[in-house]
Amino acid sequence: MFLDNRIAGSWDALTIRLHEQSALDRWRQVEPVLAGVTDLEDLRRQLRPGTPRKRADELLGALVRLSAVDGHDDGDAVLLLHLLSEGAEVLAGRLVDQAGDVLALVVGELTAQIRSFPWRRRTRAYAANLLLDTKAALWRELRPHRTRTFPGAGEVLVDPTDAWQVAGPAAAASASRRRGSPPARSCRRAAGPGQGSCSCCSFVHVAERVQHEALRRDAS
Repeated sequence: MFLDNRIAGSWDALTIRLHEQSALDRWRQVEPVLAGVTDLEDLRRQLRPGTPRKRADELLGALVRLSAVDGHDDGDAVLLLHLLSEGAEVLAGRLVDQAGDVLALVVGELTAQIRSFPWRRRTRAYAANLLLDTKAALWRELRPHRTRTFPGAGEVLVDPTDAWQVAGPAAAASASRRRGSPPARSCRRAAGPGQGSCSCCSFVHVAERVQHEALRRDAS
């Protein structure tokens, strides 16, 4: 579990809340593998290092199915965050030179991976898969030019008020599409949650449309 309550909340407060909600009793009804768990402290003890891998995988699989959006959707992803805290901290240590407050990034991405985990298709090694998926997602975000899909891609930061700066990436993107190579990524980090593309991206997309229309007129 995380010792710093600022990361994923207090473990003690979490166990009290889930006990008051009779969460474990509900979970046993849909995940019989949890029948051998007396309480959340017992669950944590059964997942300590040294537990037989098969048993640990059964328990984590049940918690993943409970927490996944397309599963029972009755679990608590924060519980899994605490149970995977050691792996999350190790992963954050490997990415510490990539961003500030990297542990918060790891925890946020790990939460998303828990909620969207394809548990029907991937039926074992839950802890390893969740942490590796989290690492891959953060690597794509923090170092896009090092990804396997677009090894030459990178972020292009432009001033949205400068039409000449905007036209440059737009022209490069159009040329890349004509050559069949992947376009450079434009900045998306300035957009807030649920806001879609930032003003930079919107400006680039407008410039691309204008340029496309000009090329079409020239061709005709």
